[in-house]
Amino acid sequence: MSDNKGIAIGLAIGVGVGVAIDNIAVGIALGMVFGLIYDRRQKDNAEE
Repeated sequence: MSDNKGIAIGLAIGVGVGVAIDNIAVGIALGMVFGLIYDRRQKDNAEE
């Protein structure tokens, strides 16, 4: 099982963005998207 560092980072960013824009749900959604992209890129880099 791969480590879910991207999701943890995404959650942290999401909460920060959510507080900044006063809408935590939107912030977490954006953070999750970032986290999934981050995980995918880490996986791609590891395979090379």
